[in-house]
Amino acid sequence: METIDNENLVVGVILNYNTTADTKKCINFLLQQKYENFMIIVVDNFSSNRTQVENLKKFCHEQQIIFLPSDKNGGFSYGNNIGIKKAMQLNASWVLIINPDVEIRDPGYIDFMVNESCKWNNIGAMASRVLLPDGENQNPMRELTALEEILYPIEYMKQKLKIGGRL
Repeated sequence: METIDNENLVVGVILNYNTTADTKKCINFLLQQKYENFMIIVVDNFSSNRTQVENLKKFCHEQQIIFLPSDKNGGFSYGNNIGIKKAMQLNASWVLIINPDVEIRDPGYIDFMVNESCKWNNIGAMASRVLLPDGENQNPMRELTALEEILYPIEYMKQKLKIGGRL
């Protein structure tokens, strides 16, 4: 996966922690993207299975993907920041943070996101809808009604008591 130039470069950062199979699947979907000026960086967040890490490192090398091992598991932000720093060194115009279990099935996804972001001045971050395999929204957001806000603590306590938990 060779980049043409650094103008409009999109770098995808995948944070791997003991998720080699998911990470490879995610990469295979990303390799189908039509956007030409795209690179992938995989950051291994100090996974415990060293054999899997070496396997993933070899896979990344074969796919011309940058593989960056972390010397510790500093959490989600720490690991992603390793990839983001590398993307900035490459003069990326955009960084796409991707969880390893994400399947970007639309080969025009990055094209679409780049085109949409170019329509707005001073854009700092973008997000897209996340769909479950059945097409439903993963986390549909809506305002709670006043009644739901009042009843939520009561329902929470009832559930805790029902399963024998303590308050």
